[in-house]
Amino acid sequence: MGLWAKIVFPYILLAIIVVLAGAYVVARLLTESAQERFLQQLQESARLVADRMVAIEQENLAVLRSLAHTEGLAEAVEQDDRDTLKRLALPIVVNAGAEVVDVLDRDGLPLLALHHRPEGGPADYDTTITVTDWKRYPMVEKVLRGESDAWGDKFTGLADPPGGPALYVAGPIFRDDVLVGVVLVGRRLEGLPDDLRRASAAHQVTLYAPDGLPLATTFLAEDRSALRLEPGWMEETAGQGSSWRVRSFSWGGRTYHEALAVWEIRGGEMGFFGAALAESYLVQARPITQVQVILLVVAFFLAVILLGMGLARHISRPILQVAEVARQVAAGNLEQRVNVRTGDEVEDMARSFNQMLNELRRAQQVRDIFGRAVSPEVCQELIKATEKGQVVLGGEIREVSVLFADIRGFTTFSETQTPTQVLATLNQVLEKLIAIIGEYGGVVNKFGGDSILAIFGAPIPREDHARRAVMAGLEIARQLDVWNEERRRQNQMPVSVGIGINTGEVVAGLTGSTERLEYTVIGDTVNIAARLQKLAGQFGGRFPLITATTLQALGPGHGFELADLGDRFLRGRSAPVRVYAVRKPDGGGPNG
Repeated sequence: MGLWAKIVFPYILLAIIVVLAGAYVVARLLTESAQERFLQQLQESARLVADRMVAIEQENLAVLRSLAHTEGLAEAVEQDDRDTLKRLALPIVVNAGAEVVDVLDRDGLPLLALHHRPEGGPADYDTTITVTDWKRYPMVEKVLRGESDAWGDKFTGLADPPGGPALYVAGPIFRDDVLVGVVLVGRRLEGLPDDLRRASAAHQVTLYAPDGLPLATTFLAEDRSALRLEPGWMEETAGQGSSWRVRSFSWGGRTYHEALAVWEIRGGEMGFFGAALAESYLVQARPITQVQVILLVVAFFLAVILLGMGLARHISRPILQVAEVARQVAAGNLEQRVNVRTGDEVEDMARSFNQMLNELRRAQQVRDIFGRAVSPEVCQELIKATEKGQVVLGGEIREVSVLFADIRGFTTFSETQTPTQVLATLNQVLEKLIAIIGEYGGVVNKFGGDSILAIFGAPIPREDHARRAVMAGLEIARQLDVWNEERRRQNQMPVSVGIGINTGEVVAGLTGSTERLEYTVIGDTVNIAARLQKLAGQFGGRFPLITATTLQALGPGHGFELADLGDRFLRGRSAPVRVYAVRKPDGGGPNG
């Protein structure tokens, strides 16, 4: 079976299934759509209730801030001047339409009460002060203590002053940054649900205490205990966070669905609130005729078939093209390319296939350039450099810095240790050296048993190769000191490494035979570095030695501390070489 048929036949099967189940699905969707609209309306009502609660909080906060910042009010509070306090506060409260306002002194004692009479006009406020222990309310106690939280220095809470329970916002009154009193602005709970219902499309609104008992509601009844939330409902509602939890219950012979959420103001949880709609609000879907269902299913069937055929052609054509190119590649022809422009995953597949061909061609090129075996230490660098045209096969003149490191006294060490211990120690030392050299941009070129040759500046050119080599030598010395201190604590023989660094021109390139190629550097610069590391053993091998050419390559202002060891005759050379020891950061080194 071809690819085209494999794609089309599932679409035909899908269309048959749709025909058999279409009538049921359409009827079900139409029925559920009405229920879904009802739930959306319910949640929208709950959202509007939540928005109105936030707006009420903002209104109370606005009144509170106006009072707290009214000129002369803080002085009146500090001096217990109640007449001035009323004169200043009453116009603000009346203009804002605040329901209940109380002002306390710094000890939490009431100074002013402005409580709107429920049946009175806009300016009818009761100013009678009654004895109320305000300090027993956490919101007042926090303000008196000068506390603040993520929401600021204003706190919310429920209080029960004369006239009925109210939801308050409490804030401080300062004079010259000193707390002199507290102002509370609130709304009575009894009228709050009516306000919330008017602001939303809800039939009923209820505010619940944390224990699930209704605090205030628009349901008309003396006994409200039937509205109480079950403990399981409260736990699930609290766990919903900002989401709604819907419950159903009967009241007055009608079934209600109520969206519940946590009642949270300024980071504090007051309890829960609910917006309820009567089930009679649910509008039943109008049944559609049988002919309409059949026509809808047939149209859907034809659309699926046509879509399947078009999609099959769209998918199969580029895939078949990729398959054809793959057959040619399998035959050994790598000079192929897939040209697909579909703008989807098929094009991504074709692009990946072309990238695979590029990698195959690149791998073939690398094999042609480097032969069967290239030194693994520099292979990756050589491949990158070759792609950029930075490596010339057959050798080229380069200025590099060569670092030679040799484990001092390794022969003596080997005589006192088992072969396993010798190999383990050697691997540990070489692992540290290789890591440090790589960290400073060097390339390990050769291993010589207990020695190592590293190149800085080849095969990839680096302008600061001398500095990199010296920094690597210093780091090797530093880490060996730390490691040797650990070995002494373990009663193990310390390890000393002689380090010689020389800078100069070398011939860098590929050497060997057709069976084995290796990237290496050749020249007197390498020989001097090798001799220099042997000289380092005369000074304990605690610091790297460099030549005058390396010092010159470092340039002025190099920042290293050097000890001039004078001219030294190295084996195999007739002329002396000027040698310097690079001091360690602690000032260690010859004559230092």
